[in-house]
Amino acid sequence: MESRRTCAGRQLGVEFLQLSGVPAELSRHSVAARLILGSIFDAPDLFWYAVGALAGRLGVASRRAGGRWTSLSARKAPAGSRTRPRKVP
Repeated sequence: MESRRTCAGRQLGVEFLQLSGVPAELSRHSVAARLILGSIFDAPDLFWYAVGALAGRLGVASRRAGGRWTSLSARKAPAGSRTRPRKVP
């Protein structure tokens, strides 16, 4: 729970830091700064952060519940079921 809050805080912090113009100035001098901090504030990014966080949360919850996103190799065959060898032509 704490790591989610920390991650969300960093995302929002970077996004609101862009309002100051500091990341834009750093981005002019460094490609790494441009990739990490961005250069301009964009309000729709806040919405997409929430969508991405929700999608990640649903994926983790589905995997924990043994949902369809669980890899097939990780699933166990039901008790009493037999697997038949595949016929090779």
